[in-house]
Amino acid sequence: QNWWCLLRRNWSGINKKGFDTLFALVTWGIWKERNARVFRQASLTATQLAVIIRQQRDLWIDAGARKLRCLLRE
Repeated sequence: QNWWCLLRRNWSGINKKGFDTLFALVTWGIWKERNARVFRQASLTATQLAVIIRQQRDLWIDAGARKLRCLLRE
């Protein structure tokens, strides 16, 4: 939590909310990968996981995550 709070201080306004969304997407992706490894003995490479997280990010943006879209333009 401290690490996230320190990173969050670098952003303001809409960008801070975009950062929060991106952080949630990344941590959720890592958590799902962890569960796949523990419970299904299945694993992805780091590159494969990054691709899936980017795809999820794009889906969120397409669904209307405006603050996330603003963050990624910078």
